[in-house]
Amino acid sequence: MYRPASPALGAIALATFLTLVPITLLVPGLTELVVDAHGGTRFQAHLFVSLNQFAGIIAVPVAMALHRRWPHTRRWVVGLLLLDAVAFLGMGAANTLGQLFAWRALDGIAHLPAVTFLMIAANRSGGERRGASLGVVAGALMIGVAVGAPLGGVLVDANRDLVYTVGATLLVTAAAAGAFVTASASPSRDPNARYRWDRRRLVSWMPLAYGFADRFLIGVFVSTFTLFLTEVHGVGAATRGMLMSLFLLPFAVLCWPAGKLADRVGWFGPLVVANVAFGLVYATYGVLPLSLLPVAMIASGVLSAGMFAPSLVLVSDFAKRGAGEGLFGSFQVAGSFGFLTGPLVGGILVETLRAPSGAPAWAAIFAGVGILLSLGGIISYRVLGPVAKSDRLPDPPGRHGGTVNAPLISPDVDSRGNAFTRALAVGAMRIFGWKFSGERLPDIKKFVIIVAPHTSNWDFCVGVMAMYAIGIRGTFLGKDTLFRFPLGILMRWLGGIPVDRFSKQDVVTQTADLVVARERVIIALSPEGTRKRTERWRSGFWWIAHKAQVPIVPVAFDFSKREIRIYPPFETTGDPDRDIVELRTRFTPEMAFDPRKYVA
Repeated sequence: MYRPASPALGAIALATFLTLVPITLLVPGLTELVVDAHGGTRFQAHLFVSLNQFAGIIAVPVAMALHRRWPHTRRWVVGLLLLDAVAFLGMGAANTLGQLFAWRALDGIAHLPAVTFLMIAANRSGGERRGASLGVVAGALMIGVAVGAPLGGVLVDANRDLVYTVGATLLVTAAAAGAFVTASASPSRDPNARYRWDRRRLVSWMPLAYGFADRFLIGVFVSTFTLFLTEVHGVGAATRGMLMSLFLLPFAVLCWPAGKLADRVGWFGPLVVANVAFGLVYATYGVLPLSLLPVAMIASGVLSAGMFAPSLVLVSDFAKRGAGEGLFGSFQVAGSFGFLTGPLVGGILVETLRAPSGAPAWAAIFAGVGILLSLGGIISYRVLGPVAKSDRLPDPPGRHGGTVNAPLISPDVDSRGNAFTRALAVGAMRIFGWKFSGERLPDIKKFVIIVAPHTSNWDFCVGVMAMYAIGIRGTFLGKDTLFRFPLGILMRWLGGIPVDRFSKQDVVTQTADLVVARERVIIALSPEGTRKRTERWRSGFWWIAHKAQVPIVPVAFDFSKREIRIYPPFETTGDPDRDIVELRTRFTPEMAFDPRKYVA
């Protein structure tokens, strides 16, 4: 088995730090470097920031392909860093805006592949305990980002051209440190050198999803949070900088301990817990008073380190299990897409989500993004759990991909969404391996859907996918505890109505009256009423349908076959006990996510 010689990890960390400082060195002086020096516009100043990311996204796959042919990592690191130093000197000597942008593109072509190869070198240096080595590099990366911006501001105030000279000097020094990277490399004919990615398997997306999500959140944070602090709390630049440092400092310092933790307990637990917890903290930004924001920033930095370092260990583990070292390049590309997309999405949310006063709906923006991140963590728990317990990547199951067979609905059926949202939901179902079977939904304006067996929270996720894939507007009842802030925003948006199960009010009558009052409505209910094992179905769904004089459409979530089975409409007869017995014949324990909890 190939075991590369261990390089000087300190040299790799130093090279990584020195490589990242010049990237953020330019950010504080955008006006002076682009607008004042070359007569550019504000848009061109923003484009200057993004251009090296665009160029890097293109360059990384090319560099990884060439690296497989000439696998001398040390030479690649040194050569790319020297090329980046030349790009900085070229930007300093540029006479026109076009020349400036051409050299900036070269900067991106050299920078992102160099960082990728430094990560690969750190991965190889760690042996079987790769978390610590990758944590050191992750910490060096974040410290470089944190140091570059304030240093750049000082240099621009002194002489704007100094940023180019200092940046080139730092990159030459980084190249010198890179000379200590191991010269050993994976054999050029190693079949695992390239990332063998199967888009049909959800597990193949997970390392890329974490690479994207981590820098997407930073992109939204950088572009939106500072604007929020100015408009809502009215704080000056010093306070904004302090809060940002409270986020970045623990992020940078704790990457190495987070990597060590991943060595001791594995990447799975820390990664998922930090992901979900960070999303929940992020969701509170818009409602916390200014006095508590420093606490939230420190917590965010700690949890970000707990997510970023183990995500690198996840990439390393997948590479070791057969995905190939090319996954590091794909991880970097996904992260660059996230960093580019984050500010764009943040800007769209600020412009489109408005409070009644006309101001941006800051609470909803932060809550929505944070909850989505937490939901992503919950999904990763389900998808990555079997991988964490295994010593290899799972073989692609045959049920993934294929035809979803989403049924069409008539104009009479209460609908929501559009072709785009339906395509997204159908794509999600295809990735997870789900499909529809059985009947179409009836061409009527009102009916009650009953969904069984209900033994897991995953039933809700499958139901949301199905609802958007078909394009129906389902109204469902849920425990009132699920509708508390911030989760309540999402639950109501999905069509939920909170119900107090211990209230003396007649929920059945209220729901039946709602069905009668609306022109079009679909009520979706679980007849079991709980995820726990229960001997009897609750009859509330029957009484709602009977009082409103609408049919019942049974729908089974068959986890054994990954099928959403739609049965023909059922008309109530007036005898609830006999009707419920008849309806239960359509469902079996084998369909349930947890068959032990369902009684036939």
